[in-house]
Amino acid sequence: MTERLLPEQRIRRRGIFQRIFQNGKRARGRFLQLWSYRGAELLEDSKRGLPQVAIIVSRRVSPRAHIRNRWKRRVREIFRRAQGQIKTGTGVLIQVRAGTAQTSFEEIRAEIHSLLEKTNSLK
Repeated sequence: MTERLLPEQRIRRRGIFQRIFQNGKRARGRFLQLWSYRGAELLEDSKRGLPQVAIIVSRRVSPRAHIRNRWKRRVREIFRRAQGQIKTGTGVLIQVRAGTAQTSFEEIRAEIHSLLEKTNSLK
């Protein structure tokens, strides 16, 4: 398992987003919502079967771009570290909930891990 997030691990296609929203398992936490979906089309996009991720941070979280970007960097880093524990061919969509601008890295990490457990995405 590679240590970095590869470009093919980013979910970009609208059809994949919609399929994850409609058919994926959803779990809610204090700071995040997480959808998880395993399907053949995800395996086709990622030739190695690596888990894929998309991160959604709206302006409701903060009107300031640097805060939204900090959220994305933190979530991406947590996903990168946890990708070895996630089942192959899994697409994960993570949405930051509004009003959660000030949150520590450890709180986010713990919540993402618990949401992945709830959606049965861990090996």
